[in-house]
Amino acid sequence: MTALHLSQRQKAQKIFMTTKASISATPMSPEDNLLRPLRVAIVGAGPAGIYAADALMKSDT
Repeated sequence: MTALHLSQRQKAQKIFMTTKASISATPMSPEDNLLRPLRVAIVGAGPAGIYAADALMKSDT
C-alpha cells in the first residue's frame, strides 16, 4: 500500500469511529422516542427505493 491508500484508510476509520461514538453515546429513553418521530432517508431512486418509500408512507409508524 502506498501512503495515499493508508491516508484514505485512516480517514475512513476516523469517520467510522466518530459516527460509532456519536451513536453509542446518545441512548434514547422510551419517552424520547415518543417525542421524536422516526426519520428515515431513502438513498436511490431505483425500484427498491421507490417501493421502500411507498411502503413507509403507507405504514402506521
